[in-house]
Amino acid sequence: MPRSEGRGVSSYQHITRGLLAGLLAFCWEAPAQDIEELFRAVQASRTEAAQALLDQYPELSKAGDRRGHTALLRAAYLKRNDLANLLVARGADVNQATTRGTTPLHAASYAGASEIVRLLLANQAQVDRLDAGGRSPLHWAAWRGFSDIVESLLSQAPSTLVNQRDSIGQSALHMAARSGQAVVVEQLLQKGAQPGLVDRQNRTPLDLCREGKHGHWEAVEKLLQAQP
Repeated sequence: MPRSEGRGVSSYQHITRGLLAGLLAFCWEAPAQDIEELFRAVQASRTEAAQALLDQYPELSKAGDRRGHTALLRAAYLKRNDLANLLVARGADVNQATTRGTTPLHAASYAGASEIVRLLLANQAQVDRLDAGGRSPLHWAAWRGFSDIVESLLSQAPSTLVNQRDSIGQSALHMAARSGQAVVVEQLLQKGAQPGLVDRQNRTPLDLCREGKHGHWEAVEKLLQAQP
């Protein structure tokens, strides 16, 4: 066989092996028991156990269960700061979503995990990603009244996010007003939230505030009434 032909065959075999390896890596699915073991380590805040699992099975950092839940999502929801840092350092996808569109940033914003929110944003988490209900992380932070997280999200968000409406037409201001989060309502108004927006049932944030009468609703009512 001519030398050039031999090199061609060798090169072809090398490329083929590379493609097969790539396909196997792409199709690899972590055994369910290993994913669950990692989830249990996150639940119990056992950082060393999680680290040992990731040492043995590095792919677990990106693996999800049948609902698309990942260890990073669990860590964010449970406010496990050390584990979230470990998972991100080991290559966890900060934008990996569940089958319902929930990302780790949604989970951290809902849970009030301020440090994890900052970690995720520093690692290119998409601040304007919407879940299945059309809600961004800002919607959840506003509803829960986490003003520090609202500030962090808005500092990296496009200007349109403050008035982004979900699948039922509600903005972050609607959600904050409905749950009586006066500090966040004032914060959103200062950032350009529009108090006159109506949802699909033609309700403004003020309407929802008066309907629910939750939290500091009277303070919210005063703030919204004062708007031009």
